Amino acid sequence: MALADFLQPVTLIIIVVALILGWLFGFLVAKMAKKSPNGTKRTDTTLGNELRAVLNSIDDGVVVINHTGDIQHINPAAIHITGWGNDDPHGLNFYSVVNLFYKDDPQLTDDTNPIVIATKTRKPLESRDYAVLTKISNKKVRVQLYVAATTDDYSTLVVTFRDIEKQLKDSEQQQEFISTASHEMRTPVASIEGYLGLALNPATATLDARGQEYIQKAHEASQHLGTLFRDLLDVTKLDDGRDHQKLQLIDVVDFVSKVGQDHQLAIQQKGLEYHFSPKPTVPGERIIKQSLYANIDPSFLREALDNLIDNAVKYTPSGSVSVNVHGEPDNIVISVADTGIGIAPEDIKHLFQKFYRVDNTDTREIGGTGLGLYISKKRIEDLGGRLWVESEYKKGSTFKIQIPRLSEDNVVKMQAMAQIATGSNYHPMSPSPTNSNYRPATPPVQPERPQ
Repeated sequence: MALADFLQPVTLIIIVVALILGWLFGFLVAKMAKKSPNGTKRTDTTLGNELRAVLNSIDDGVVVINHTGDIQHINPAAIHITGWGNDDPHGLNFYSVVNLFYKDDPQLTDDTNPIVIATKTRKPLESRDYAVLTKISNKKVRVQLYVAATTDDYSTLVVTFRDIEKQLKDSEQQQEFISTASHEMRTPVASIEGYLGLALNPATATLDARGQEYIQKAHEASQHLGTLFRDLLDVTKLDDGRDHQKLQLIDVVDFVSKVGQDHQLAIQQKGLEYHFSPKPTVPGERIIKQSLYANIDPSFLREALDNLIDNAVKYTPSGSVSVNVHGEPDNIVISVADTGIGIAPEDIKHLFQKFYRVDNTDTREIGGTGLGLYISKKRIEDLGGRLWVESEYKKGSTFKIQIPRLSEDNVVKMQAMAQIATGSNYHPMSPSPTNSNYRPATPPVQPERPQ
């Protein structure tokens, strides 16, 4: 189980529990603050048996604090997680009992203190970036933290945290195993694929028709295994945050056009038509090309586009595959459309999950790992964009990528800096009949060299 898959239900449970506790605490405190029949006022620092029973039965740590940060109530689970032992922490300051770390920083600031943040913003706070340092053993325990108010003026807060250290370690070990196993298996699988490829080459081996058919099937299976191991490695890197971007200024129209050209052989072999726009629809016709630039990692965009175009070809028995690029004021939208089998509405909501594959009579014979769309979505999100699909069953699908667009001024500045850094001549956005956004620019003045 991957870390993201585990944390989604944990987050939901923590939030629901905290909200219920906040409402219940506020209700009971208000009820206890009312005067009793004999005219005496009940204290709001003494919790009723009802609320105490609820808090004490919860496995998550729960701490109720007032506006000065003093603990009004702390349940046994919180005492256990913090390692407080048998000492009674009621009435003590929250920070003296719950020693919070933000990531690896033991010193909380106003920008990282969850109590301060929730009080200032007047909004509940949920985070997985905190850890609790235990009192006796000084052991750091990672927690799922949630802070919510029980009153409108945020004078009383409920802090809920769950020990997720074991689950996180288990998830990390699973990811490490998958990464190691995938890496170790890639070499022998590549060797098998290579030898099978030699066996299929008439120049290196002679096979009858039946033998060639068997070897061809084995070769395709080895290629599928190689793809699976590569995708598994990509997924573990994505989930671990080990894949770092290498930003580069790219002309998105040219970039997407070249990616599409790399798939044209597979498209032609399947007898499909391929359309790319913007491009001339009549030979010799000139068009106005938009200046669409982005500062992104081209390998991330390339991987996503490869997956989308490859899927469009695989799931289109006949018809066409179309790739389009157009600009919006702040974004660039790339669409990959096909006239294939389409996707049923009930499958669309699961489409970008790991290992999910649409299972019906149309897809059963089509190979895949169930990881391509998950990886593509993560790649585009890492670029600050988004990926979604519009589809009609039996009529085709359109996958759309949206990434941030650089303004023309920023493009000129980045091109100028790149030219100066390399020492080459400065030619910002070279004039071209296809470049409607070209503006003459004055080259920057170069400093005189000392004689």
